[in-house]
Amino acid sequence: MDSGLPPVPRRLDSTNIIDPLLSVITNIGYDHMDLLGDTLGKIASEKAGIIKNNTPVIIGETSLETEKIFLDRAEKAGSKIYFADQLFSCSLGNMNYMNGERRYILTMHETGESFEGKTGLGGDYQSNNIPVVACAVEILRNKFDISETHIEKGIEKVMGNTGLSGRWQILNKNPLVNQK
Repeated sequence: MDSGLPPVPRRLDSTNIIDPLLSVITNIGYDHMDLLGDTLGKIASEKAGIIKNNTPVIIGETSLETEKIFLDRAEKAGSKIYFADQLFSCSLGNMNYMNGERRYILTMHETGESFEGKTGLGGDYQSNNIPVVACAVEILRNKFDISETHIEKGIEKVMGNTGLSGRWQILNKNPLVNQK
């Protein structure tokens, strides 16, 4: 279907072989500067290559150095853009290493409404990731029937549902061994 918009340059990202329901850029950091550029702006320009025409895009974290790059690319693509950290915030409790759970409170800024849950992922960075998940769910609710229970169980059981493993994973409970 021709949108009448010029195609957005698709550069280095492997997601460029698909046409997604939405695109997500969790954060911009210096972790791939050898491939993507030596400034946050250059890295953001490369990451913005996943923004597809007429496809919503979520940016996990707002940054003065990158915000305009994403806004401009989304506008050129005719794509609605959401900055998750402007819409939601998340606070984390301490990790309970014996049961492998960490409690969180997710708050929607617009309404002040809060939701409490738990996750099996222990790293502090989950306070940035959970708002991205909440933002994605709000967008996808237009296409799928997603209940609060689905969200709660999805975040709580993310390792089992996806096979995701890594830092802070509980490897053994007796004796307690976790991967940091």
